[in-house]
Amino acid sequence: MSKFSENLKQLREKAGMTRLDLANACGLSNTAIGQYETGKREPQANTLIAIATALHVSTDTLLGYQVNEYAHIVEQVTQAGFEVATVKNGTHIKITANDEIKKKAEIYFKKGTIHSLTMPIDDFSMLAKHARECITDSPIYQEMYLRNLLTLFLTYTFDKLKGEE
Repeated sequence: MSKFSENLKQLREKAGMTRLDLANACGLSNTAIGQYETGKREPQANTLIAIATALHVSTDTLLGYQVNEYAHIVEQVTQAGFEVATVKNGTHIKITANDEIKKKAEIYFKKGTIHSLTMPIDDFSMLAKHARECITDSPIYQEMYLRNLLTLFLTYTFDKLKGEE
């Protein structure tokens, strides 16, 4: 049985639906749902979307695909010009700007700007997600993402230092 078949049955049952309920919601036959759940048949893309929609899940969830969001964010931050290291027994992350970022930070902010900071991993993930959500796909994506990261990281650092006074 495929991961899709297992997930389909599990998600259908979790939604409190019978095979017939799901079939009706997707415009499919009860037999088709049964064949998908037993792995005898695989759905086409449009059918997969209809099933995911009826179950109120993503197609990734239905297929068993999970994105490692943390790894994805670290990759983006690295591509934006930061070095990322896990510290304090894996509970915190240290972000250090490369030389190019340091120069840009001094242009956007002021001389002596903090170029490295350590924060809890959860805070890092939240800030990086927020920076990514603040922009849309565009030719200047990396530059905008960089500005958002710098602003959020510096604001975070300023707020932490202010709280320590």
